[in-house]
Amino acid sequence: RLKYLIDRIKTSHRKEVLKELSQIIHYDRNIRLLLTDRTQLEWAVCDFLFGRSLIITLKGYGIQIKETDQGKWVITPDRF
Repeated sequence: RLKYLIDRIKTSHRKEVLKELSQIIHYDRNIRLLLTDRTQLEWAVCDFLFGRSLIITLKGYGIQIKETDQGKWVITPDRF
């Protein structure tokens, strides 16, 4: 699904794609925070259990992600 969304960034559906990516990133981040908060596990254990975070994975595709002070995600596709 991720590759599909990345490929669609270049199309006229860009706004919808960025919205869906934002939701997926938010979910990934919250699962990791929940696990570390409730179990006292270190953040690196999440990478072992779930793989790289989507923020890191998307950097490999030329997509930069930053969190605003309001907790929203700013997604900047560098290559597109």
